[in-house]
Amino acid sequence: MSTRHVMSQQHPSPPFTLTVQESERMLFITGIPRSGTSLLAHLLDHLPNLAILNEPRELPFLFETPSLEGFFSSYKTWRTKIANGEAIENQCVDNMVVSDTWNDGERRLYRPLVTREDFVLGTKNPLAYLTQLMTIRRVFPGAKIVILVRHPYYTIGSWKKTFSHLRHATILNSAVFKFADERQRAILLKLAAVADESTRRAGLWNYLATEIIMCADFDTIIRYEDLIVDPLPHLQRIYQQFFPDQMIGSVKPLVSRNNEEERCAMSIEEKKCIESMCAASAAWFGYHDL
Repeated sequence: MSTRHVMSQQHPSPPFTLTVQESERMLFITGIPRSGTSLLAHLLDHLPNLAILNEPRELPFLFETPSLEGFFSSYKTWRTKIANGEAIENQCVDNMVVSDTWNDGERRLYRPLVTREDFVLGTKNPLAYLTQLMTIRRVFPGAKIVILVRHPYYTIGSWKKTFSHLRHATILNSAVFKFADERQRAILLKLAAVADESTRRAGLWNYLATEIIMCADFDTIIRYEDLIVDPLPHLQRIYQQFFPDQMIGSVKPLVSRNNEEERCAMSIEEKKCIESMCAASAAWFGYHDL
């Protein structure tokens, strides 16, 4: 082999990854949509030196690059602005993250107060993060990931009343497909070909639940039902991963509850569909009544 040929060979650059120390102040909040991800973001945002960005507008573009290097670049920019007291865009009201993006998902200026250089910056996104769990864990090894789940009856009942892409279980034009890898796309293409919306909704819940189960060893999973009954221990567990010497004093009472109308509005056929498609994965999370 000639010297010229050797010199002209392309050597692939190593994949972008951070060290544990470089990524240890990062928090990712994700979960099955309508399972309390915004509620958890809202609660965490009340805690000292913990700021949460609820579904940053840039995320659909930042996750187009598999390396996630673009995401980290934006993350550093957000941190710098927050540290300098600059306002950034967020889904918030009165400078606090909203607890339900369906009721109020408008983006406003957000200026959290932080008093430590090592403050924690969390970001929340259900579908993009859930689809990329393995990649997030590999690229950001020091980051903490929190995943929310909820009983499939109530989750799917909420889907039917809220966002169109959930109501109709839209697959191909959704982030769940856009950021999927080859394995995930093969599963999702079969699900997208199902004509019946009820079956697609149940299949989508089961698909997302299965993706979580595959990554369960790495992440903190919180059931919505447990969060609303007593949020304090869950918030304390998350907070002390970053600030082990600090305790949370109290948490304001929650008014959000499972809405029985979401469960009762389903037909017998739809419940049977959910039972047949979701029972095994639901039981893994402790939902044994399907």
